[in-house]
Order: sequence, then C-alpha cells, then structure tokens
Amino acid sequence: MKQQIVVHRDPDIMGGTPVFVGTRVPLQTLLDYLEGGQPLADFLEDFPTVTREQAVAALEQANLSSQQDLSAFDIAVVVLVASGNRLNDLQPLIPAPREALPSAARGHVTLVTLDPPRAG
Repeated sequence: MKQQIVVHRDPDIMGGTPVFVGTRVPLQTLLDYLEGGQPLADFLEDFPTVTREQAVAALEQANLSSQQDLSAFDIAVVVLVASGNRLNDLQPLIPAPREALPSAARGHVTLVTLDPPRAG
C-alpha cells in the first residue's frame, strides 16, 4: 500500500526542516500543539494551509513508522479522530468504531471521524 507524501524536507525550505507539502509549516509545530494539549482543530485553524487530511496522515505515518510492522500481527488499528480529547468531543464517536470494525483490515489503520473535511 503506497502512502501519500504529506511531509517533506527541502534544503531551500526552512533549511530542510520537515514541513507539510505545499506549505512552510513544520511538522514539529503540529506535534508541539498536540503535546501541549491543544486539539487538532486549533492547529488547523491557526495554520489553514495544512489540511485535516495532511495532519491526520502525517500523525498516522509518524506513529506507524515508530511502531513495529503491523502486518506481522493479527490486529487491525482503528483511530478515532475528534476535534478534541474531551468526553463531549468523543461521545458522538462511540457507535462509529463498531461500524468501522467489519471493514478494518489486519495490518492497516482505519480512521473514524465525524468532523467534516476542512475546505482547503
């Protein structure tokens, strides 16, 4: 399965710092937001040149590349994507994982989200 390139390095863009494709927004900025407890929605609002799809794909790729090869395990991964990590943000997603499980494939990640895609 080919992954979409959402982050790249170019010596002519911010000295080779990894940035989202088509932007000058460093990946580290997204990680700093999330590590600081800010929701993805805040990052996307502050950096409108980065799409929700780019941010989620970058996080998925970063997480999976740091993990063992999922295909070696008899598991499927379902990632819940919400505007925040508060109970009120997550409650609407509760039925969604059950619906996603039949299509979840071993060694792959299935994203579950209720947030509408951002125009970008």
